[in-house]
Amino acid sequence: MEEFFKTDGIAYENGKHFATEKNFFQYSNLNYGILGTVIEKVSGERFDKFIKKNILEPMNIHADYVVGNLSKKNFENLGTLYNQENGKWFATKDNFSEQPKKDFADIWTKYVDEEKFQSLENYKIGTNATVFNPAGSLRISFEELGNCLEMIMNGGTFRGKKIISKNSVDEMCKKQWIFDENLKNGDTYEVMFSYGLGLYQIDGKSPARLCKNFDIDLIGHSGEAYGMISGLYFTPKTKNGVIFMINGVGVEPGVDEKSFGKFGNGFIWEEEIMNPILENIFAK
Repeated sequence: MEEFFKTDGIAYENGKHFATEKNFFQYSNLNYGILGTVIEKVSGERFDKFIKKNILEPMNIHADYVVGNLSKKNFENLGTLYNQENGKWFATKDNFSEQPKKDFADIWTKYVDEEKFQSLENYKIGTNATVFNPAGSLRISFEELGNCLEMIMNGGTFRGKKIISKNSVDEMCKKQWIFDENLKNGDTYEVMFSYGLGLYQIDGKSPARLCKNFDIDLIGHSGEAYGMISGLYFTPKTKNGVIFMINGVGVEPGVDEKSFGKFGNGFIWEEEIMNPILENIFAK
């Protein structure tokens, strides 16, 4: 982990993981690796095991950060992610011919090696939880992710079981940072005009809106990786929530004009999915 912070560290990369100035917002997945490492240091448990025992299993979720530790049934249902090049689709992630060994992580680092599965036998707890990619490597089903959404919308409680405190959920949903047009105090990525703790808010009147004809505020998070486009959103103070996942879109998001939204700054796929739901269900 130190290699990300030392100016001569192999992963420092001239500070590209960090905001360019004080009080400046910049989205970075590295934060989750840091949090995962802190969790290990405090709990004395490996990140993936801690999350499974304290967060996932109490919500009847059998997801895993380590593909080899999925049940045989869940591994067989694992979706592959795709991209397209010159009109041909190709797999980008989770295209397995057989299940990896238990407790072998698909560790990738451009600084040392190409992607390969390595044993976690000698992994040192509390040193670098980025090997589990806490920001995006949880293999989880729609139904199970729905349990997470239900828990958040119910203030941290899942069907009578307290998973996290209501205060934690409130802080996650609260606007911890707000973009100021005059100060230019952050990079909005065209859709993040305010940010909480892991979740961001979408003002129904803003350019980030996902509903064309109604002002519907949302809280949640989008996903984009390896050709996948996804989202988890809910409307504040209601039990209206939605999850979607697309495992391949064919054009490069944010680069190809075909990916641009028609009425907002989101992707066209987000608008095509979210707008009908928001207008015909959430707005009523």
